[in-house]
Amino acid sequence: MSQHFQYFQSLATAYRNCLETLSPYWSDRHSLKTGLQRHRDEAIAILNTFQRPVLQEVSSRQGIGLNTVGLLTDRLTILTIKEWQLQYYHKNQIATQKLYDVEILDILEALANAAPAKGALNSKLTSHVSSPTAHTWTAAAYDLFATNILIWKAQDFLYNKSDDSEHELRNELGNDLERSLDLLHTYTIWLPKMNLRRDALIQRCEQLYWQSTLSSLDQGYTSDERERK
Repeated sequence: MSQHFQYFQSLATAYRNCLETLSPYWSDRHSLKTGLQRHRDEAIAILNTFQRPVLQEVSSRQGIGLNTVGLLTDRLTILTIKEWQLQYYHKNQIATQKLYDVEILDILEALANAAPAKGALNSKLTSHVSSPTAHTWTAAAYDLFATNILIWKAQDFLYNKSDDSEHELRNELGNDLERSLDLLHTYTIWLPKMNLRRDALIQRCEQLYWQSTLSSLDQGYTSDERERK
């Protein structure tokens, strides 16, 4: 097991622990957003305690495709949320373990061997711009995680229509059809904005991860840089 694998495995564990902390806020999207904001600094401080392994050089190989830190971190956040839901809401330990063994471990291995992207990730043709404020890799990694939690919650509410979500809707709106339609309209506007924020954070994760990595290599240079210098 490489140091890089262990680093990203620690990141996944931190995501799970954060979900545990957020469980009291899971009743509705507004409470969840409050919890995510309230625990943001603490969570980022924990991520900062993980020692990132020092790279000797950054791979310049071709054929990176989707195996980039930005996209793989996005996938890791989603799988971790799914894993937590399976374990704590559905009480399905077999499915939880299978998800970890088959999918999460695969993503962790891919992260451990990721290389810098060759271009923009997940960019959309749109006039709308999302500008995340994260200035460090760990802040971007947390904000991407938080954004995907909120998207998950909204999609769970809109698509699955579980007993819990219907109960939540009745508690919030009663039998007020007009307010129900207003809520659906709000979600149809809010979800595309959150997806644009997600795309921007994927790109931010990619940039900030390698920015700090390349800075740490500045004295030694990569193999390609050595040749140029």
